[in-house]
Amino acid sequence: MAVLDTHKAIKILTGAGFDETQAEALVDIVGAERGELVTKADLRTELQALELRIEKRFHQVTIQLVLLFVALAGVLAALEFIPR
Repeated sequence: MAVLDTHKAIKILTGAGFDETQAEALVDIVGAERGELVTKADLRTELQALELRIEKRFHQVTIQLVLLFVALAGVLAALEFIPR
């Protein structure tokens, strides 16, 4: 997660016309809210984890389908040997 340079932010705000008390208050508010924000790196990490879970589940379903088709082929083959 990106770190807020509070000293730099206060200098920028006071340079833009805020008094020091206002600048500090605004930086405190922004700093408190940053705990709820995520970065692109955070999103990439979560996306990679999600992709891995999807890939794992896809492989599980593929194996289940192959087994189902094998079982179905066995049933169809057995039905041909039942006398009518």
